[in-house]
Amino acid sequence: MEQKSSAKGISIAALICGALSILSFLVWLLCVVENSIGTGLTMIAILGLVLGVLGIVLGAVGMVKAKKTGESKALAIVGLILGILGTILTFVIMIMGCVGCGLYAGLLSQLS
Repeated sequence: MEQKSSAKGISIAALICGALSILSFLVWLLCVVENSIGTGLTMIAILGLVLGVLGIVLGAVGMVKAKKTGESKALAIVGLILGILGTILTFVIMIMGCVGCGLYAGLLSQLS
């Protein structure tokens, strides 16, 4: 009986981490639209990446435990999907930020 609750708990944790990863991406996007540029954006991106990876790991563990106990894997699958989506989105915005900084530095060096 204890294993069922741990599988469900891990699946719920995966769902929460995946959802928070998506939420951090949306907050980052809102900050960019509002032109709030600073170190906080970097921290939001890193937090989203960590939460996304954590959602992936917890989702996979939750699916394995749910399979062993015969429970539904729905929460673990949704957590896994949200974790993957959040990780991909955050990784893409981090790459875009690096490319944008490189382009900006190149433009500044040409103007000087």
